[in-house]
Amino acid sequence: MGHHCPTCKKTCSTVCIGKGHVKRCSKHDILYMPGKTCASCAQDAELAANRERQRKEESR
Repeated sequence: MGHHCPTCKKTCSTVCIGKGHVKRCSKHDILYMPGKTCASCAQDAELAANRERQRKEESR
């Protein structure tokens, strides 16, 4: 997400977080849109799934 609030189109601030326009990821400390997932968390989950899939293939 960019530096601007997707709802009010202004620079994101604590007001936007309080009104629910954006959410802050507790793990990565970045802002993302409600209803979506943090891009870094999604990437971490994808990498973990790939590692697990690779581990299963190697154990065959």
